[in-house]
Amino acid sequence: VHRRLGVHISQVRSLELDRWDAALVEKMSMIGNAAFNRVWQGAIPAGTIRIDEYPENDQVRVAFITAKYRDRLFAAQSFDDGYGQRPRVRRIKEGTVNKLSGGKGVLRNKWDK
Repeated sequence: VHRRLGVHISQVRSLELDRWDAALVEKMSMIGNAAFNRVWQGAIPAGTIRIDEYPENDQVRVAFITAKYRDRLFAAQSFDDGYGQRPRVRRIKEGTVNKLSGGKGVLRNKWDK
C-alpha cells in the first residue's frame, strides 16, 4: 500500500534491501513508532475502522493507510512536509471506511446509501 502512494507521500525502507546510514538509524530510534503515530493518528474520528480490527481485509488496510498518509485525515495537527501545509481534517472523505451505527463488521462508502 505504501509503495502505491508514491515516494512524495510515503517512503518505504526495507530493513534487508535498503541501506540505513547511522544518522537515519539514530533519527528513527529517537522518534519511534509511538511518537510517530501520536502525530499521524492523533485525531482519528470516532467510528473509523482500524486495520487491527480487520487484519486480513485488504480493503480496510488500503483505505486506512490512504486516509492516514495521503489524505491526512487522522493527523493530530497541521504540519508542513515540504509539499505545502495541510491542515488537520476531521471529516471523512468519500471512499474512507467507516462503521455504521457503531456496528462491527459493516463497511460503508459514501456511495452506499
